[in-house]
Amino acid sequence: MIWIDLNGLYYDDLPEAYKRRIKGTLIQIEEYDIDDSMKFELFKRWNNGVALKPSQIRKAKMTYEMINFLASVKDLPHIQAGFTPKGLNSETQSDMVLKAMAVLLTDNNTALDNRALNKMLDENLFASESIEETQGVIDYVGDAFQILDEKTLAKSFGTSKTVSLLYVARTAKREGRSLEEFANWMNHFFVKDYSKSGFGSQSGTAKLESVRRRNEIILSHYRKHFAAAAA
Repeated sequence: MIWIDLNGLYYDDLPEAYKRRIKGTLIQIEEYDIDDSMKFELFKRWNNGVALKPSQIRKAKMTYEMINFLASVKDLPHIQAGFTPKGLNSETQSDMVLKAMAVLLTDNNTALDNRALNKMLDENLFASESIEETQGVIDYVGDAFQILDEKTLAKSFGTSKTVSLLYVARTAKREGRSLEEFANWMNHFFVKDYSKSGFGSQSGTAKLESVRRRNEIILSHYRKHFAAAAA
């Protein structure tokens, strides 16, 4: 008996005997329409009886492009910033980026609970354009991250903060704000004005009105900051 390692090989790399065998094999594909409760049950069986987290179930709804995008950004320093070492895991960062994408896509008109995120994935709303826009915003914040002072860096990131920061960064990027200007505004909001802004009282909830309100608070501060600078 001869053992042949086929791991990682493409079809064209296979021996001819294997290619002929594949070509001669009849494959029957069946498609089933099942609800989320059945999906949860199936995943539980496949995961040795352990039910998967909502964020893990969401991953099964994603396109390969979406999965690859989230994998490419989840370990970036500014995406991990604001989390304790114990709080860091791939689902946490990926879910946070997904929430930022939802806010950007709807222009701050969405809840960020499991139901809302699942619905957007089911409807395949996160197209290539949405991914490209989010990537650009993440890159912009990442560049600003490099020049932040220690205090601003420590106070500007975390689940709700980072989602809102990425939302405002889109406006800053569109307006052509320099990294120094954006970093200076971040210091004003997160260090000097955060406690009186009301942002903190709206964080920690995924309800539509709370999501809207905290993003309105931070965007309003950004606009007033640059309006005052231009006056």
